[in-house]
Amino acid sequence: MNIQKSIRKLAIMSNLMNTRNETSAEPEINLSGINILIAEDDGASKEFLKALLEGANAKVQITNNGQKVLELLEKDYFDILLMDINMPVMDGLEATRLIRKSGNAIPIIAQTAYAYQNDAKACLEAGCSAYISKPYKSQKLLSLIHSLTR
Repeated sequence: MNIQKSIRKLAIMSNLMNTRNETSAEPEINLSGINILIAEDDGASKEFLKALLEGANAKVQITNNGQKVLELLEKDYFDILLMDINMPVMDGLEATRLIRKSGNAIPIIAQTAYAYQNDAKACLEAGCSAYISKPYKSQKLLSLIHSLTR
């Protein structure tokens, strides 16, 4: 178990190092003052997103299913939501539909590892503001968050 955790942490750190190298020619994006809710059930993805976004000075809260997203949105304020589509209890598309039905206009970026042609269409029809397919370049995600929150 400890070996798996160590390997996972090494992969995350390697990805972050590659992120720094890929973005060195581009201006650094500062997400200071941005409160981000992440809905993600994969442990490695959660760790990576937390490190990436906190590294850009964002405030981050993480949950692992759509039902918990709905509960958090009722009690806390978030500037943007990163929504994994395939999660237990309630998936991201259903949670997005319910968020929009409630009248909440929070920007929602759908993210999924299963990139099929119809995924983007389904996400946008459900009410997502944007769609990004995993794996993605970190700079692309940071730029997308910046554009939807400024």
